[in-house]
Amino acid sequence: MNTLIPAPIRRTSLFGRVLLSNVVLVGTAVACLAGLFLVTQRSALQRQLEARADLLAEFLASESELSMLVRNRPDLERTAATALANEDVLYVIMADASGQVMARVARQGFPISAIPARPQSPGSVVPAIIFDGPASQRQFIDVGRAISASSGPELLSWESPKPAASHLGVVRVGFSMANQRHLFVLTVVNGLTVAFVALALIMAIHYFQLRSLLRPLNDLVTFTRKVAQGDLKQRAPAVKIDEISDLSVAFNDMVGELEVSRQELMHLVQEAQEANRLKSEFLANMSHEIRTPMNGILGMTELVLQTNLTPEQRDYSATVKNSALALLTIINDVLDFSRMEAGKMVLDPVPFVLQEMLDQTLKALALRAHQKGLELLCRVAPDLPEVLLGDPIRLRQILLNLVGNAIKFTDQGEVLVSAEVDSESDSRLMLHFVVSDTGIGIAAEHQKAIFDAFTQADGSTTRKYGGTGLGLGISSRLVDLMGGRIWVESRHGEGSHFHFTGRVGRTAKSAHAPPLSREQLVGMRVLIVDDNAINRRILNEICTGWGMRPDPAGSGLVGLTLMHKAQTAGNPYCLVLLDAQMPEMDGFDVAWRIRQDVDLSKAVIMMLSSCDLPDEAARCRELGIARYLVKPVMQAELLNAILVTLGLATQPPQIDRAAEGPPANTDKLAGLRVLIAEDNPVNRKLVTRLLEKRSVVPVTATNGHEVLRALDGGSFDLILMDIQMPGMDGLEATVAIRRREKAAGGHMPILAMTAHAMAGDREKCLEAGMDGYITKPMNPAELYGAIAEVLATTAAPRKLA
Repeated sequence: MNTLIPAPIRRTSLFGRVLLSNVVLVGTAVACLAGLFLVTQRSALQRQLEARADLLAEFLASESELSMLVRNRPDLERTAATALANEDVLYVIMADASGQVMARVARQGFPISAIPARPQSPGSVVPAIIFDGPASQRQFIDVGRAISASSGPELLSWESPKPAASHLGVVRVGFSMANQRHLFVLTVVNGLTVAFVALALIMAIHYFQLRSLLRPLNDLVTFTRKVAQGDLKQRAPAVKIDEISDLSVAFNDMVGELEVSRQELMHLVQEAQEANRLKSEFLANMSHEIRTPMNGILGMTELVLQTNLTPEQRDYSATVKNSALALLTIINDVLDFSRMEAGKMVLDPVPFVLQEMLDQTLKALALRAHQKGLELLCRVAPDLPEVLLGDPIRLRQILLNLVGNAIKFTDQGEVLVSAEVDSESDSRLMLHFVVSDTGIGIAAEHQKAIFDAFTQADGSTTRKYGGTGLGLGISSRLVDLMGGRIWVESRHGEGSHFHFTGRVGRTAKSAHAPPLSREQLVGMRVLIVDDNAINRRILNEICTGWGMRPDPAGSGLVGLTLMHKAQTAGNPYCLVLLDAQMPEMDGFDVAWRIRQDVDLSKAVIMMLSSCDLPDEAARCRELGIARYLVKPVMQAELLNAILVTLGLATQPPQIDRAAEGPPANTDKLAGLRVLIAEDNPVNRKLVTRLLEKRSVVPVTATNGHEVLRALDGGSFDLILMDIQMPGMDGLEATVAIRRREKAAGGHMPILAMTAHAMAGDREKCLEAGMDGYITKPMNPAELYGAIAEVLATTAAPRKLA
């Protein structure tokens, strides 16, 4: 099966990444250069403005020297007013050496009050200071020059000469920065324009360079996609760029190697497919060859056990039968594993009752548990729906493996199976099963490996307990098919807890036999006496679910005490569910004391035992115990027993636990003529004897040709058709019979009786025209039931001409 690898999510292309990197790099460089240029330009504009203001202040200081010397205010004001001809001048202030303002003029719109005050500067140049002006002017600078008197007779001839550069006063000029800001804005705009144009040109150059560089890479990507799709005839194009040219050559070498490898791989795949086909044929043949003699061994052993035998002979025959059944279990495990390996194991979801499936599973293992003296318990959570949609056969197979292992590896104590809801949605449930035991446990280092095929905890396990190691591996794969998981919690020597989950569907309740009425049990007091806490809990939940009022007691003494208290309170127990095996005071001692006490003797006692021993049943009758049930007790069985024992139902109790006999409708087989097509003499003899026991008239044939000749010479009610026969096999014979029926009419019921048990064998039989399918080895009940079912579902047979 080809596995499609999803394509990775593309966030950005290489072209986009490189282009973005270049944009960031070049943009950062341009931004830094532009920023440096703007900072430098702003500083230069600031210096130019200060230089202009300083020159104007120096000019005004020179022009006002004489006027300041003679303190001619009008002349100083006229000199100051001439400065306003410069549009950048906001105000002019002339003050004498004492700080007294001699002249002050300001441009219209600039209030006199806005002229800032500043201290006298001792130097000839007053430093420039930036001030915040009115909103219309914003910032402006204030510069000044000292007014000094020059020495020489040319100033005033009637005065004596003064010292050189004597201080007369100060001229302050306020210069607007608006034009400077305007020039700076123009500089910024022009600078940014140049920067963006430069950036655009640089990126255009990078763009076209990248396109020309990455185009060969895109061609290589297209080439590799075609190669990935299986076109190994493609070759990478040659390019002029050295590195990419080397990459193209390497790609071409790789594709050449891939083409060679694919040819080798295809050859290996063909060999593997052929080997798999041969393995499947081998398994099918092995199944047939082993099942055919197994059918004879089991069938003949069953016939021997039905005869008069000495105890020693019966023991030997039973041992042969049990050994054959164990071998058959191993064969079935191998076949199931081969189905899973071939991917042909599928689930068949049908409506089923979970409680019934669990009860039937545990009943099948109860004898093994009883032989070892183990408590076999089952608990189903009360919130589980009664009817579910799933594959009960595969679910039962998992439980049989897990519970069977638990019984195998537990020498004393108990085995508990519990089921509850793990999670749920509107239409589906995730069930959680736990199989717990008190057995030998599993060491931590072996817990993961036990779910692998052909693996057990250690080599000594196989020698001591037997088994192939396939059971848990098969269970693990079945759990995977159910959408769940399986794991184990265990410590060596402390028992194990095997967990597994499986997804099932919700479904409407299917048609079942109407359940027995529980209304009469509502409110009834019941005493549960059992030393096993888990069993008490299970029985308590079951009785509570039926509306009863249960009281649990962990020992016989506690149970008797509760009965006396209830009797004294005037509310005695109507029913006592009593465990047989308890320490100190067992169930029979408790029952004897109840019967000896006049006040308590009216209670109905039902005995639940973990061992099905003949002497226990006899003791129950002697003590007046109304009912004796063997654990595990199915809920339906327990309910029926309670109702019948209390006289609330007329249905007779089902206490016969003998082996199942033939189905009830097999009495209709008497007098039928059945043609047995079987080439193996042992199996032919076995089927003949089984049919004769039901008063069926058997006629035998060893291949398909003899079947056709027998049909030409007589009339039959049914054909038991083996598949693998010499000359003409069962499938060919069936096709020939159906071909005849198209011309002559009628329908001859044909039941496939085959040792082929691989996936698809049943479908092949039905496609060939057979009406039913039964696999070897088979027990008598299965054979009789299959014949009755085929006869009930097919048209009346007729002789073929």
